[in-house]
Amino acid sequence: MTLNPSVGRCRGCVHLGLSRIARCGERVYRVDLTSSVSSGNSIMDDFYLFISALEQELGCSIEYLVVQTREGNGVLHCLFNCPFLHKDIVSNLWSRFHHGFVVTCKCVDDISGSKYKIGSYLSFSQSSFFVGFDVSRNWFSKKGYYDE
Repeated sequence: MTLNPSVGRCRGCVHLGLSRIARCGERVYRVDLTSSVSSGNSIMDDFYLFISALEQELGCSIEYLVVQTREGNGVLHCLFNCPFLHKDIVSNLWSRFHHGFVVTCKCVDDISGSKYKIGSYLSFSQSSFFVGFDVSRNWFSKKGYYDE
């Protein structure tokens, strides 16, 4: 799967997804994953393996938005929509798949108030480092269609 390189579209995806999550009263977690020079694999290839393993470990589906940047050796700024997330599990799995570290893993308390701030952080404030982004199939709607 290739990343979408559009910064503006990324910001729109953040706002639409977080708006749906806020309306539904669900949880969202902000997670920053670092890349490692010792990993011979693509950071995005390892991310998709990591997501599958994380879903198996937690026993639930995870909807996500991931932004890849050129910071350092590469950083993935992620938003995960799932009922719960433990930093130790995330750290152990990411280390196993990509030999990288988890910098941030925290629940976003005020989704409605934070959506513009998060959208700007993930897209515009780092635009010179921006590589691209991807979203899971149901990021916009758990039912698989766009909310109106």
